[in-house]
Amino acid sequence: LVPLIDLLDMLQGPDAVVQVGGNLLVFAGLGALVAIRLRDCPAHRVVAIVAGISGVGSIAIECAQFLLAIGRVSSIDDVILNVAGGVLAAIVARAVLAAVRRRARPTAATPSAARGCR
Repeated sequence: LVPLIDLLDMLQGPDAVVQVGGNLLVFAGLGALVAIRLRDCPAHRVVAIVAGISGVGSIAIECAQFLLAIGRVSSIDDVILNVAGGVLAAIVARAVLAAVRRRARPTAATPSAARGCR
């Protein structure tokens, strides 16, 4: 379980984009949904929660692959990429939420916004 060794081998293979991209996407949806659900929490807390959930989930998947001997190789790099994907998705979701909130916020300079018209 030496970090980044499998990742370097993976990057040299013909299906590097699929392998790395797939591992980044495993917990991306969860990361985005948790960020949306916890939109009122501080960003650092959301990132920590997403990293924790993604890490535990990814370790569970890797342990299951090892114990069930289903023909997949367990790798710490998969865990790293899974957590990174969840965290990146949470950060992007928070940025999108902030942009939507800024855009939706009425301003005093716009009379129609002050009345609640859209």
